Amino acid sequence: MTPDNSLSSPSTARILASPKIRLRFALASGAILAAGSLMAPTATPTALSTPQERPAPLLEEQAQVREVPRPFTGVQDTARRTAAHGVAIAAASLDEVMTTNDFSSRETAAFRGGSGVFVSDTDILTHEGALDGRASVEVSTADGRTLTAGLAAYEAESGLILLKSGLSGVAPAPLGAVQPEHGSMVVATARTPAGELVQPMFVAAADSGHLRLSARDGAVVAGTPVYDLDGQLVALATNTDAGVVAFPARAAVDRLSRLASSGTPQSSFGLGLQDLTGPLTQLFGEQGVLINEVVAGGPAQNAGLRPGDVLVSVGTTQVASLETTVSVLRAQAVGSAVPVAAIRDGRELGFEVVPLPAYEVAVMARRQGPADAHPLAQALLPTALLEAARLGAEDQVLAINGKPVSTRPAALREIQRSGRPAVILARRDGRAFFTVVGTGQ
Repeated sequence: MTPDNSLSSPSTARILASPKIRLRFALASGAILAAGSLMAPTATPTALSTPQERPAPLLEEQAQVREVPRPFTGVQDTARRTAAHGVAIAAASLDEVMTTNDFSSRETAAFRGGSGVFVSDTDILTHEGALDGRASVEVSTADGRTLTAGLAAYEAESGLILLKSGLSGVAPAPLGAVQPEHGSMVVATARTPAGELVQPMFVAAADSGHLRLSARDGAVVAGTPVYDLDGQLVALATNTDAGVVAFPARAAVDRLSRLASSGTPQSSFGLGLQDLTGPLTQLFGEQGVLINEVVAGGPAQNAGLRPGDVLVSVGTTQVASLETTVSVLRAQAVGSAVPVAAIRDGRELGFEVVPLPAYEVAVMARRQGPADAHPLAQALLPTALLEAARLGAEDQVLAINGKPVSTRPAALREIQRSGRPAVILARRDGRAFFTVVGTGQ
């Protein structure tokens, strides 16, 4: 049987060669192609069909995002504009300590001493950490001059200091009228004996009293001026246990200038205080404020007061809250004997306290010893007791029921021995406080 080759036979070739047949095939093919084009899907035009067709408003929005915050090059521009206002404060002993580490090839200069900034043609704003207990310091200006500046005013709450330089004709830093907001960029420019340290920072938190700054290197020189990108002095920064803290400059200068012009230094009793709340009232009562810290060698200790006493009156004023007590203490004159009353073990006792200038008491407190001389709470108490006492793992324990303890067994024995809620004296971020934990925890 032969295969069917009808399409390749001579008769078929003669048919396909006919002009009429070829015309009919061409017309049929055109009709098929036309029908296919009508049935094919068509592209729907959209605003995003090609990159060239993206609407202009979207590109404008992207440009606005790039403008906030300002370009990073503004940091060096700000540093150049503000360099003339800063001063370097010489250290009490060693000017510079070079340090290194095993995880970075970059060496870091850790400076003792500090920085400051002219806020008038004679006045310098700085922080107590830069003075290291001195009442007068040697400072050097941006143009190479060296001079001595003395203490004009000190604010105990912030540790800010106003120095009087005796030098006139210096251009002061312009004070910013607006406090930086959360998330805004600022520039810290500290002048030191070895040169100028410039750090871009962001405001991590802001309230009316102070700012918390996010620093790349995690620290600043004490008394570091902080500027916005317009070159306005907006704050003065220092290091604390909680990180880099800065105080709004304009308000600080106003407060310190009033203190300096009054001629009367801020007074201090050398006391740490807290309100009586919660379980503390069951042990100490509801009257007065609780003394949680007494500066060694300070006015209160010299008068016989000690932690655990409850202050109930200052002079002729009965004290009932922390806020009113602080204002009453601040109002007492330096050098004048002030009668106070305190409750100890259920008995009211009388004392006579002679307040000293707040800066003198601050110097005494700095000399009391290293803050790490007391154990961390996590080393002494199990997690359940930490939570019951509302203590953080990094809080320091100063005493339990008035007794210093250094090991966990000793701490647990003291808590269990009392047979009643135990009183823990602790320290957090440099401040002492009392808390209570029950024996049944």
